[in-house]
Amino acid sequence: HAKVCDFGLSKASVLQSAIASASKGRVVGTPAWQSPEEFNGDVLDDEMCDVYSFSVTVWEILTRGIPWDGANFMKIGTAVAFRQERLEYDKDDLKSRYGPDVLTVMENGWAQSPKDRPTFSGIVADIASFERADAGMARRRSEEQRKVHELEEQLKQMKADKDALQQQVEAAQGETRRKAEEAAQAAAQLVARPAAQPAAQLGGSAAL
Repeated sequence: HAKVCDFGLSKASVLQSAIASASKGRVVGTPAWQSPEEFNGDVLDDEMCDVYSFSVTVWEILTRGIPWDGANFMKIGTAVAFRQERLEYDKDDLKSRYGPDVLTVMENGWAQSPKDRPTFSGIVADIASFERADAGMARRRSEEQRKVHELEEQLKQMKADKDALQQQVEAAQGETRRKAEEAAQAAAQLVARPAAQPAAQLGGSAAL
């Protein structure tokens, strides 16, 4: 079971994305995961802020990178809140590896306006829907693989039958040739016998 913990007061450098330590009193929290409205001071904490942070976490999982690595609080806030920038990633690469649905969940979750972000209930429903789609696709792939296997077996059997038939044809042709040779030899013998008989009869007459 997944457990959600609050890292808001963490001093780990990896969580603070290489910004000033919280112990110095300048930064408390994890600005790399903060939503635009949090930087603007409009909202301190609500579900939509968490949805934004969730999308950043999804980005971490997919890219295995550190969000806004090396950027300080000011740079992150300016990029996210004012320039409306988001973490960079190779869309084609991630789409090929994880599918477009995962990227859609991530991108919807870090929309600039909280009103444009889905709730966690909506995210769960979306994830469940494409999980079911993947399961259905897996079943279809399994069925297709079964059909391909059956066709391969049929082709193997057809090849075996063809080879057996070819052997039968070759055997029949060999037998036909053998019989033809025997018939030719018999005919040659028959042709030779009448020519030998008159010679024998002529020899007998001379004796008389």
